[in-house]
Amino acid sequence: VTIKFKGGEENETYDTTYIFYDVCGRSAALNMIAAVGKNDAKIAAVGAVEFPVVVCDGVVIDTTVFIENTGTTPLAVDEISFEGKSKDEFSLCNSASSFVVPAGEADSLTICYSPVGQELKEARLILKTNAKNQPNGIKKIELSGRKEISSFTLSHQKQSFQNVPPYSKMYAPIEIYNNGSVPIDWKLRFPVVIGKFEIVDIRPPVTLPNGGSSEVTIKFIGGEPDSSYTESYLFVDSCNNARRFTFEANVRGSNYVEISAGNIS
Repeated sequence: VTIKFKGGEENETYDTTYIFYDVCGRSAALNMIAAVGKNDAKIAAVGAVEFPVVVCDGVVIDTTVFIENTGTTPLAVDEISFEGKSKDEFSLCNSASSFVVPAGEADSLTICYSPVGQELKEARLILKTNAKNQPNGIKKIELSGRKEISSFTLSHQKQSFQNVPPYSKMYAPIEIYNNGSVPIDWKLRFPVVIGKFEIVDIRPPVTLPNGGSSEVTIKFIGGEPDSSYTESYLFVDSCNNARRFTFEANVRGSNYVEISAGNIS
């Protein structure tokens, strides 16, 4: 038989009796007494934790919070919870929801932070304890972090070079629009060669956030008469958000003659 005392007020004594009966009605009494001594548990922990900025979706950041008992009797952490507007984006990762810290020792718990949506995230970690140095034994730790977004679009998804003279080069621009809240550094070495096409340059090379744009210069390097060429390229940001761009070129024949209207006199 395992017996548990659920705790009580300091300097108090509790007693009770439980009667066991067997199938024949015979009985036996179990007297239980618990004396609670003076509680001198004291908790020491940080008052706030600031998490680093998160940009990419699906990222989980964890941090360790140390709980120290600076008192002379055991510190019981009976319940751990979160409150505040962003409470659902914070959680305990692989930590016990209750534990006891002996006098003069320390323990730790790990908080996982997984933000969703762009905004400042704020919540509180609530520790319900028997600490004498906290109001009602409750220790609150402020939690905060910021979530940003990386997102971009292209002005168009395909560039078609038509009726190109044999072996001739042609150029065209496209625009990249930054719809996110952080700059996008493309970090490309130019020219980027994709078959018969090139990305010549991106200006500026860092596309500023909140509606900023960069101009991309693309080039068809030329081809054989009566030939067609198709390639594609993925523009990818630091969060692996990708946009596919398609290049097309049709080269006219070497015997092509352009006829234009004129006046006959």
